[in-house]
Amino acid sequence: MLVYHRTTAAAAQAIQAHGFLDGASGYGTPRAKAGVLFADVPLDIRAGAHGEALITVDLVGEARHSLEAYAWVDPDRRAAYVEWLIPAEFANRRAVILSVDVREPAAW
Repeated sequence: MLVYHRTTAAAAQAIQAHGFLDGASGYGTPRAKAGVLFADVPLDIRAGAHGEALITVDLVGEARHSLEAYAWVDPDRRAAYVEWLIPAEFANRRAVILSVDVREPAAW
C-alpha cells in the first residue's frame, strides 16, 4: 500500500539513514499525539503539511490490514484523503521507502 509523508529535506535524509522517529503534535487537537503522519495522497501546505520533501513509502506485510487502528479522522470530516498516525516502530518494520522527492514549496 502506497502512502506519503511530507517533511523537510534534512529530516528526509535522516529517515533514509536511520528510519522514522515519532513526532509529537496536537495534529489539530488539544492533546499531543506521538507518531508519524502518513496519507493516502501527497499532502501539501494547503492540507497543513510542511516541508520540501515528499517520501513515498510502500507499507508491506500485515501493515495493510493493521492501518485501521491508526486512522486519523478529520474531526470536521471535510478531508478528501485518509491520514494515519503510525508509531515509528511499526512503520520502520514495514516501510519500504520508494522515493524521496525534494522540491521548493513553490513547485508544488
